[in-house]
Amino acid sequence: MLLVAFVVLAVLLAFVVGRRYQPVEEAITTAQPAGDADLSLDNIDYTETRNGRAVWRLRAVGGSHDLQAGVTRLRQVDLVFYGREGRGDLRLTADRGVWDSRSGRLEAFGHVRASDDRGYVLTSERMFYDQNRRLVWTDGPVRLTSTAMEVRGRGLRLFVDQRRLRLLSDVWSRWQLGPLAEERG
Repeated sequence: MLLVAFVVLAVLLAFVVGRRYQPVEEAITTAQPAGDADLSLDNIDYTETRNGRAVWRLRAVGGSHDLQAGVTRLRQVDLVFYGREGRGDLRLTADRGVWDSRSGRLEAFGHVRASDDRGYVLTSERMFYDQNRRLVWTDGPVRLTSTAMEVRGRGLRLFVDQRRLRLLSDVWSRWQLGPLAEERG
């Protein structure tokens, strides 16, 4: 009976997610870093604060910054969104990234991985973050895993403040069903 409920839930989730699909245009280009960057940076560490509270922290091993464009190309990106109201931190890592300080947008690419303290891991080859909307998104393939499940799909919207995730299309899932708590004794 429990298995039937999970199957019905998965089909319902796929239907609802598919109906609400809205593509988000990619705002940052991934052109090769310019050889004439204004600044070469090592051990980048930037913390965004609001009302005296750290909201997120961006670290990178290194990068190059173009002062005129306001764009920083990053290597080995580590971005942490700090939780509040009992929500844990959310960490996003990637091989490379492009931070546009004027628009408040980050493009992360190459082995992108988002994880939280509950053991959920979200992976994709490319994700975007919009600081003004507090939204992480991609229109590419994604995979969400934990110890008890695996979910794959195409496209996602992760609302950072609410810690709410929406997969957009082609959703597939597998659940590892174990004994109920009462049965474990």
